[in-house]
Amino acid sequence: MKKELIKNQASYAVTFHYNAIPENPVHSVIVLGDFNEWSLENGFELKANKNGDFEGKFKIPAGRDYHFRYLVNGNRWANEKDADRFESSPLHPHIDNSVLSLPAVEEKVVIKTDKVKKAAPKKEVSESTNKKAKPAAKAKTADDLTIVEGIGPKIAELLIAASISDFSQLAASKKAAIAEILSNAGSRYAMHDPTTWPQQAKLAAAGKWEQLKKLQEELKAGKAK
Repeated sequence: MKKELIKNQASYAVTFHYNAIPENPVHSVIVLGDFNEWSLENGFELKANKNGDFEGKFKIPAGRDYHFRYLVNGNRWANEKDADRFESSPLHPHIDNSVLSLPAVEEKVVIKTDKVKKAAPKKEVSESTNKKAKPAAKAKTADDLTIVEGIGPKIAELLIAASISDFSQLAASKKAAIAEILSNAGSRYAMHDPTTWPQQAKLAAAGKWEQLKKLQEELKAGKAK
């Protein structure tokens, strides 16, 4: 990972680099993080270079720290080995995210003393405008269904569209109902086997992460090896 300050702009050009391993073929790598609101639609797609690795350079605003991860082949998450540091995900504390730190850029302001105008007198603020606005109610955040082995971002979107947006709802869903959702989305999704998804979701909903991890070690793409 490489950071370059863009001249006369409060932004950096950040180069992301993902090392592919020959034993695990890679056909796509997308960078998702706070800088693109973790949106697959706005994700930063890396391109394969002559060495078979994936890389790409993107403009990112300065002045804050960003959590991010690599989405590999649409169904596996990976961290940047050269990240500035690693921190627990705000939504899922058992998962570590890579952190990109972009320091604020000081802008030099030149003031010509012969053209400085007097500031206009401040207007009195009425009592009604001085009242603090009530904070907006926080919207309920959906669970990250991609934690379930076998569910990628696209399938997660299909489930959410079918009103299955958290682990509890997925745990209560029948295999046949999930299979119907996948089948209606086309052959690309119908090929997936959701047999273990409710079982995994039940463990995630109960916060039994160690048991979930042990179960997933026995699975491949969500199915028993």
